[in-house]
Amino acid sequence: MKAILLLPVTVFVLTICACSKREGVEENCDDYYITLQKEKWKEMSDCGAGCSYSLGKGIYRSSVIYFSDAQCINWNTVPKTSGVGVNCSGDSITVANWSEVKNIRSIANCTDQ
Repeated sequence: MKAILLLPVTVFVLTICACSKREGVEENCDDYYITLQKEKWKEMSDCGAGCSYSLGKGIYRSSVIYFSDAQCINWNTVPKTSGVGVNCSGDSITVANWSEVKNIRSIANCTDQ
């Protein structure tokens, strides 16, 4: 009898936990990757000295991806044509055609320290 009652309670608790973990996942990923990138930027000496490094976010083939970008005055920068991003789980996502990445926005910059 206890086992019969325990099963529905366990399923209920696991469902609540799973739902609460899904809420705000994207914001948590933003915070995680911003913090991670800021740690990398601390080691760089040329931030703001003619160079701008940023953490971008966009949607590629229905998945949110994060990617880094760099632009320096001394470089002849051209728009990205291909590259690599990561999803919220940390899986590398190869972007074959950067024009397919939609809703691109910068979520952090090296000068935000």
